[in-house]
Amino acid sequence: MKKQIKTAQLRLMAFFAITVFVASCKKNELQAPEATASGTDQIRTNHGRLVFASTAAFYTAMNKLDRCNAAQLADFEKGKAYTSFSNAFALTGEDTELPVATRQLLKLPPGIRSLLNANAEIQIGDTIIWYNNGIKYYIPGASEAELQRIKVHPEQARLKAMYEIKTAPVRLNTNDQDITAPASIYLSNSADARHQYEFWQQAPAAGWRKYVHEVAAYTDYAYVAPNTCGQATYWYNTGCYLYIKLEWKGRRGWNPAGESRNISYNLTCSGSSASPRGCGIVDYLGFYTTPVGSTTQSSNLTLVLGTAGGYTVSSSGYYPIGWTLSVEGSISQNVVGDVPSNAWTNTGYPLW
Repeated sequence: MKKQIKTAQLRLMAFFAITVFVASCKKNELQAPEATASGTDQIRTNHGRLVFASTAAFYTAMNKLDRCNAAQLADFEKGKAYTSFSNAFALTGEDTELPVATRQLLKLPPGIRSLLNANAEIQIGDTIIWYNNGIKYYIPGASEAELQRIKVHPEQARLKAMYEIKTAPVRLNTNDQDITAPASIYLSNSADARHQYEFWQQAPAAGWRKYVHEVAAYTDYAYVAPNTCGQATYWYNTGCYLYIKLEWKGRRGWNPAGESRNISYNLTCSGSSASPRGCGIVDYLGFYTTPVGSTTQSSNLTLVLGTAGGYTVSSSGYYPIGWTLSVEGSISQNVVGDVPSNAWTNTGYPLW
């Protein structure tokens, strides 16, 4: 899907674009960033939101935090006068049902959720960026009055971009049998959450729950300038993610659950993408990884499969960076204290 952004001052689009099929391992392997929040000391805080010197600094911080565990993310937030979006809406039970817009933002990768404040805002340079209902609103001059005006009358915003997150149709699995995924699937601006297991949890609290295993690609674009061939150039940052989640069923839909659970995984993953840089040049991206591990935690587990960045061109506003992805192996989950029959082992060659 192609959407035009009608501003030459700030053009930025975040969306999900993923191509999933059985793919062979690629020779081009991306160098994974270190799982640490070091190097983010230059980020300052203003009016309860993080301020970045540039888009590059924002991308760097986002990639670093994507790979941090819960303790490292807590250390990053400690000492900064803000509350991250992730912490503001972390659930420990069934006390609160989240609005649709909030649930949508919680589908963003963990790095950006940790950088957004509780009001879904960041600041780059002197521009405040507010995420709301699929739209990014830009407020130049860091004007707090203008930000509040736009929140009351968002239709009057002059500078805005889009972000779009959808969930694909899913296949519910009602037993622990091995499953085989379709050979290929193409999803535009969406995540693939085909693997879900719904059950009635008996302990520690009774209610409907479901395990969700989801792959997604997140791409963030920023307009740079025309290249030597006269084409509009965009700087992008993109990544492939695997989410291992638990959700509870409320009156308005499914919400992130807070029960502690045992998670284990043994996977082989590969992916690739091609990005036209312009003037006849095409950048080829690729990754190959074999994540194996186990953990006990109450929050969703995110595995970063691969990240990349570069320049691309388009005459229509942006170029959708899509990933060709293959994931095979097994993922297991069980809620601590619940009956053993509710445990789920999700196996597939491939899963995606």
